[in-house]
Amino acid sequence: MALDPDLGMAQRKDPREAQTSRLYLKCVIIKIVEIGPGGSVPWIFNLSKYKAMKKIILLFSISLSVVFSSCYRDLNITDTSRDPQQRPDFENKREISCQCLFDLYPVENLSDREREALYFMREEEKLAMDVYQYLYDKWKHHVFENISNSERQHMSLILCLIDKYGLEDPSEDLAQGEFRDKNLTEFYDLLISEGTKSLINAFIVGATIEDVDIFDLMHYQANGIDNWDVNAVFQELNKGSRNHMRAFTKNLKNLGAGYESQYISSGLLEEIIESERETGDIICSDT
Repeated sequence: MALDPDLGMAQRKDPREAQTSRLYLKCVIIKIVEIGPGGSVPWIFNLSKYKAMKKIILLFSISLSVVFSSCYRDLNITDTSRDPQQRPDFENKREISCQCLFDLYPVENLSDREREALYFMREEEKLAMDVYQYLYDKWKHHVFENISNSERQHMSLILCLIDKYGLEDPSEDLAQGEFRDKNLTEFYDLLISEGTKSLINAFIVGATIEDVDIFDLMHYQANGIDNWDVNAVFQELNKGSRNHMRAFTKNLKNLGAGYESQYISSGLLEEIIESERETGDIICSDT
């Protein structure tokens, strides 16, 4: 359920990256000072006191390696879906994607199945966004914030189709955790309950959401979805979900845990995890 926004848009610079770099450099300097004899800077410039110059250089190199690794861990600099596509200008991307959906694809007859699919996926994307925002507030791990923003973009893509076909938005005026579909309300409560137990559980919740999303999108596409624009949006959402599945399972692996598929086949899950992140724009190029 991740957004894979690669529409050739210029990406905004995340101010947290510069702040992290400054903190990392500061951490390295402090730790270099701390490992010197007496904990003071002058030891660096008094190498003449040491007879075994090569040994000192070797030890210094090893110490630097330890310092960099330590600071990396201390600042929690981990890959949590830090793809460039995670931080787009959402409003501009929405406008471009919507324009493509209106200009590049014909207005076709919308079947009851397609109407149902748009209504349901609009709310399922909202569920994902709401859960990830809740888990970010709980754990302050930026993977949840990034993917929550991506889910907002996914919601926007479906809303473009809802507007194009003159449908009512089922998510209009609903607060966080509120859904028209009562089954989604119950699912939301369950996911929140599980995701607040531990960070590992939170990542498993994320993988579960992507799991069910991929399953639902594939099910709709295989059963009665033939409008070109609806298919293009669902392919874009599915691609994004696969990318976010990779992000969550990678974070689980970093914590010594894993995820077993509950909806899609174990073979498909393995194929997704073992493959590279997918890029490219489907909506504005695949006509």
